[in-house]
Amino acid sequence: MNDMIRGGLLFLAGAVVGAAGASLMARQDNPLRGAVVGTLAQGLAAKDKMLTSLEKAKENVEDMVAEAKQAKPNPTGLPDQSK
Repeated sequence: MNDMIRGGLLFLAGAVVGAAGASLMARQDNPLRGAVVGTLAQGLAAKDKMLTSLEKAKENVEDMVAEAKQAKPNPTGLPDQSK
């Protein structure tokens, strides 16, 4: 029961701190607001660059798989000499 009360009090304290932080960030004249907005903007830009890189990597892997399917060796394991 003690752990349950302690957990409830910690949750309540976290909620109060979170609400206070949210109300401070909501004010337009807060000097930290600009820093937070800038950090979020940089994070979004980094996410976009990462997604672009991952898409390129995916396309390269798909190309390699297609090339490997085209270059399958014949059942003897030797390259095809009929060309």
